[in-house]
Amino acid sequence: MSYTPEQIISIDEWSTDVAASVRAALRDDPELRDAVRHWTTVSAAIGEELRRDLPSSEALVLYALRDSDHAATFSAEELDELGRASRLLESAIQKHPSVRHILDRIREEADDFERCWNEAAPVLAPTPARLDRAPVRTGRRMRLVAPRWIAAAAAVVVLVVSSTLLFGPDPDAGVDPVVWTADAGAYRVVELPDGTDLRLTGPATLTYSEDEPRSVELSGSAYFDVAHGTTRFTITTPTAAVEVLGTSFGVLSDDSSTEVTLVTGSLRLASSDGHTVQLEPGQQSRVERSGAPELPRSVDVTDVLRWTGLFVFRDTPITDVARTLSDEYDIQVDISDDLKDETLTGTFAEEQGVTEILRVISAAISAELDISEDGTRFSLKR
Repeated sequence: MSYTPEQIISIDEWSTDVAASVRAALRDDPELRDAVRHWTTVSAAIGEELRRDLPSSEALVLYALRDSDHAATFSAEELDELGRASRLLESAIQKHPSVRHILDRIREEADDFERCWNEAAPVLAPTPARLDRAPVRTGRRMRLVAPRWIAAAAAVVVLVVSSTLLFGPDPDAGVDPVVWTADAGAYRVVELPDGTDLRLTGPATLTYSEDEPRSVELSGSAYFDVAHGTTRFTITTPTAAVEVLGTSFGVLSDDSSTEVTLVTGSLRLASSDGHTVQLEPGQQSRVERSGAPELPRSVDVTDVLRWTGLFVFRDTPITDVARTLSDEYDIQVDISDDLKDETLTGTFAEEQGVTEILRVISAAISAELDISEDGTRFSLKR
């Protein structure tokens, strides 16, 4: 059976037969597989952010029903929980407008349940005694609505199930996806099976198959130092694809655009419609969704790659290196006159600290490093 990406994404019930059919379609159609994997990668980041920002499912149900007739049946404990969660939920709604659709779905499900309950009430309790048990009914309603909310919430986290079913254990393929993530504001260093090193800048997610470690999906941003190999290394983002053999570069991406900065080697950047550009070291290009790549332009790689948390120096004058470190760490770095013609090529992580970085630099240029007692002034000299 053939599928479109939209059909796979909208599948509600994943039986064993359906999962097997979809896996077969993905194996036979690389473009379909790339499209679905792309969706799951992007959705993973969204789903994880929602899970961090939203309170419990029970609080979400209470918030959705707070202005309805159902609110009259809330217990004191439920009202307390609603009060505690309201501000957090209002903030989440501002940040994620799609939460409003989830709240609407909860209200619809609650009304459907109430209607079904009322239709069944004469059968369940034909005597007036049922009226005395209203609190029990309310409690059951809340417990039954909550699972339906979970089904609605699955619309934003269905990627977890879909990714497992589509790319997870398969008796025919036997290959699991590998997923690496970095939280917002954090970095994560990853070494791939082929020897490629990369540094994720959170929030970011990297996904690849164990049998294809040189073909990865990136949602977010990362700096790559690709190991040389006989096959091309491919990175797919929401708006572009990058192909290299062995090189180092940065990829800054979101749902609307991809920006690539090349440090060493060569690189081809392709848009979703097949237009390509070739980058040389020190060049940058950008791809907007549904657009062609911009013509490559020369940039200061040290400056434009600071979002990586790295200091990337390539034939950089030592005086510029000193200025960059001085500005970053709020210290003073003095360079003696006999060193001012030196240049530096190297990559350093900001968490190494300025002392360790300058010690490595001093060794690289055969210089002495002096440090003041208060650790705020450094001198490189011969």
